[in-house]
Amino acid sequence: RRSSDLGFGRPSSIISFPPTAAGAADPRGRRSNVAEPALDVIMTSTSSDSAPRPPIHVTEGDFDLLSALVEGLTSPSPGAVLLAEELDRAVVVGPRYRGQPFARLNSIVEYEDIDTGHRRALRITLPQDARLEDDRISILSPAGAALLGLKVGQTMHWEVRDGRTQTLRVLAVRDI
Repeated sequence: RRSSDLGFGRPSSIISFPPTAAGAADPRGRRSNVAEPALDVIMTSTSSDSAPRPPIHVTEGDFDLLSALVEGLTSPSPGAVLLAEELDRAVVVGPRYRGQPFARLNSIVEYEDIDTGHRRALRITLPQDARLEDDRISILSPAGAALLGLKVGQTMHWEVRDGRTQTLRVLAVRDI
C-alpha cells in the first residue's frame, strides 16, 4: 500500500545486523545487539516522492504512535498526508540509537523559514496538546510533520495549498 492513501503499515525493509555471540533476541524477535550499538537502526523505507528530501530518523515508539494516529484519521489534512509520506520513508531507530539528535515528539525545534528569514522555536506535540500561543505545534500540521526526524542543519521543503514551496531549516533540537 502507499502512504498517500493513509493506509500504510510498517515499512517493509529491515536492516539485518550480525547476531551477537550469544545470539540474543529482544522481545520482538529482533537481534538485540547490532554491529555497532550506537546505530540500533530497526527499519527503513523510501517514498516514491520525486522531490529530494533529507534522510530522517524516527524512534520506534513515535513511529508506532504516529502510524496509528494517521491510520485512524477519517478526513486527512495536508499535514497528515505529509506525515504519512515522512513515516513511509523514515529510518526507524531503537532506544539505543546514539547518533546526532533529531526532532521527535515533544522535542523543541528551533527553525528558520528560508523564504522569510523568520526564526521560531516550537515543541512538536500530538494534536490534543497543540497550542500555538504556547509554542506547541501539532505533528499533524504541515510544519510539524515536516520537522519530524530532522537534525540540525537539515532543510525540508514541501508544497503548500497555493502551490508555493515552504522551506524550513533546523537550527537546534532539544529533547525534554
